[in-house]
Amino acid sequence: MLAAFGSAQRLMGIYQNDGSLQLLNDGRSVGLIRFWIFGSDWLPATPSAGMIGSNGSVTNTFDLNGTSINVQTTFSTTNGVTTITVNATPSATITTQSDNINFLLDPAYWTGSTATLNGTQRSLSGAAVPANDLLGVGSSFSFVRPDGVRINITNDTPQPFLYQDSRRYNIGYEFRYGIRSGIWPGGQTRTYTAKISFDAPIPIAPAGPMTIMPNNGWVGVAPTTTIEAGTALDWSIFLTGPSGNRGWLMSTTGGQFAFTTQPNVVQRFNGTNLSFDAAVPSKAEAPRIVNLMARMGYNSVRLHHVDARLNALWANDSTSIDNGQLDKFFYFLSLLKQRGFYVSLDLWSFRLPKDNEIYPGNLDQFNYKALLLVNSAVRNHWANFATQLLTRVNPYTGMAIKDDPSVAWLCLVNENDPVAFAPNKLRPDVLSQLQVANGGKAWDPTTDAGARDAAELAKGFQAWAVSVVRQTGAKQLITDANVGYLTATSALRGTQAVDYVDTHWYAPQPTYTNGEGQIPVRLENWSLLQRPYELGRVAGTRIAGKPFTLSEYSTVYPNQYRSELGLVIGTLASVQQWSGIWSFNFMDTDQDMKTAEPCDYIHLWKDPISLASERAAIALFSRSDLRTTDALNVVNLPSNQTGNFDMSMNPFARSGAFLRAFGISATSGSSNQTDPMNNGQIVRTDGQVAADFNNMKLCVSTQNTCGVIAWPDQQGTAGILTATARVSRATVWVSSVDRKPINQSRRMLLTHLTDVQNAGATYADPTRELMTNYGDLPHLAKDGDVEVTLRMPQTQGVRVFRLDMAGRRTQQVTITRTSTSISFRATMRNPATNSATFYYEIVR
Repeated sequence: MLAAFGSAQRLMGIYQNDGSLQLLNDGRSVGLIRFWIFGSDWLPATPSAGMIGSNGSVTNTFDLNGTSINVQTTFSTTNGVTTITVNATPSATITTQSDNINFLLDPAYWTGSTATLNGTQRSLSGAAVPANDLLGVGSSFSFVRPDGVRINITNDTPQPFLYQDSRRYNIGYEFRYGIRSGIWPGGQTRTYTAKISFDAPIPIAPAGPMTIMPNNGWVGVAPTTTIEAGTALDWSIFLTGPSGNRGWLMSTTGGQFAFTTQPNVVQRFNGTNLSFDAAVPSKAEAPRIVNLMARMGYNSVRLHHVDARLNALWANDSTSIDNGQLDKFFYFLSLLKQRGFYVSLDLWSFRLPKDNEIYPGNLDQFNYKALLLVNSAVRNHWANFATQLLTRVNPYTGMAIKDDPSVAWLCLVNENDPVAFAPNKLRPDVLSQLQVANGGKAWDPTTDAGARDAAELAKGFQAWAVSVVRQTGAKQLITDANVGYLTATSALRGTQAVDYVDTHWYAPQPTYTNGEGQIPVRLENWSLLQRPYELGRVAGTRIAGKPFTLSEYSTVYPNQYRSELGLVIGTLASVQQWSGIWSFNFMDTDQDMKTAEPCDYIHLWKDPISLASERAAIALFSRSDLRTTDALNVVNLPSNQTGNFDMSMNPFARSGAFLRAFGISATSGSSNQTDPMNNGQIVRTDGQVAADFNNMKLCVSTQNTCGVIAWPDQQGTAGILTATARVSRATVWVSSVDRKPINQSRRMLLTHLTDVQNAGATYADPTRELMTNYGDLPHLAKDGDVEVTLRMPQTQGVRVFRLDMAGRRTQQVTITRTSTSISFRATMRNPATNSATFYYEIVR
């Protein structure tokens, strides 16, 4: 419900060194005001980081096709009214389609509002169609939410304006004011002015550092290095071994996984990634890693970057295998098999040839992958190692990998997307070979036609590589091109050569200026419930008739919404009827689990809130607590119409990913798709999923798991669970541990998550989009509490306990009991220990 946000007193404004003004609500960006220039080709100018002055001014430059524009933006507030003044001067004559003060309003906050545009009203709701746009001249405008939050935009003299519902471009509601266009002589200054006010005065200040510290709305998380056996966090009861005892995994004609001995029983796989040394652990540490993953409830694992660790570094070539490393790897595979895990392997991910070994000079990953499309020496290098890995006999199982059904999946080359091989990233000699193989045409996959050419060329490598694998006798399911959302890449995944579709998904994706994982890191701080088209973007890579998996996914640290990922991905994967999901990344070394470490950008075991979030996905997807039987909505997309674009602009994909499973096909389905969202809401007819994207709210209701994601003071009801968060946005769900329906279960786990940051984590400003210091231990959880009610037929004897991070009971919780329900307050801060509580065990 919108009333959760109260008045504009919850808002604040931060102006930044690029001259933009961010409107924040509880640290979340809900609006952006900025000077903006569209060139003659409608491509925007690029703003630089400038200088923030002491007098409320920002000086920076814009670049438009090589011409710089000097810009000074001033923010001046009097009696609650902030005047924004922009003076812009190009260094040379330019031509613009539109230069203006640009207002972008986030649909997840402003949908449902009423805009009054110089006396004409528009409702910010419904379909994003051009008929809602409005062009005119005026001096008085307002946008008002149903709860009364209001932004007024005025000027002393009327100015040209455009209101545009740019949700159809995945931007938001857009208001351009003081519009100019045409030829703009060099040296001529243009001035733009707008006055903004709100229903109540809000603070507007320059961007300044923000540091996360204890006792300032944050509470310490007591570290753990284990999951205690037999506790409510020990979900190893869901795993039965050994793996491979039901025959080989196969792809069904319905686009699902099944075992050859049970061809009509759909199988789902939920796991994580182990990378580098963690994928080839010591024999001493291997059993502990297996136990940890089993207690998490995983039933599969992807062993990543194995080739780099098996390669004999002492050899003169890069295809020799180190027997000592291989022995550790085989031992680890045997433990995984015995425990019941199914394994996914990349045949190439990180193993590069030595300089001049197979090709002149040094080859990086990008050029190596590109050469696999066209160069026989590079292909043979790939095949040599892959054949050895598949055919060497594991002494601990008595089988070669090619004969072992517990190794169920093989990827030919990790993240091998030919559409990503842009010319400016390639060596000239590599580019030349691609152009020759492309029939002499220029190699440019940044265009639609070029993307189709790249995918077509990659089909040759794909068919050749699959034949190499099959000639060894390997029966595993094979995939390729497991990264990228572009439709040309999706067409490549649809070939007969591969058995299933796989991709990777990071939402949002961080960017680094000093190398991956290094400070500073820039990360757009948004929730997946804020951008439903991101769900459609990844779901739209599925090919109808083939199983679909995500072998990597993450919402990485320091994103403040990453606690939501488990409930969101579990819901998405279940509704979409996917076949497997593997989070990235559990750990990189076999030493990671020995001591607590601060969060870093992508390691689950170091990040207690991301680790906790995993259990929602495991319950909903792997356990099949959320199961749908909808017929697949097939979107017709002929191969000759694919290209360098993704499916996020498709009307159904924009909002329908929680509603119904869909996939694309070159030969069947319908191209006539509609946006199913109704005033920001998607509700399944079976009642299992209700999403309110206007309020970034999700309710998931199943017999065995019920969950809610909501802002403070928003009540969420999901099946037997009603939860109302206080203080902080919360993710809350309850799952039966014994797999019985919750209202019959004798043991349940309730999880309450907010946000976790490292102590001392520092950001450039309260938007928390630019981190300048990762911080260190202890982990700090954002304070908050949730009023929880669980409806159940028998409440006598029900008890609730706080758990520590290893699952041990620490304290009994006081509950209020009626004949049909129990209620209690789940507080993040345990008053007895002044440490965080994520987990509550409910028994009867």
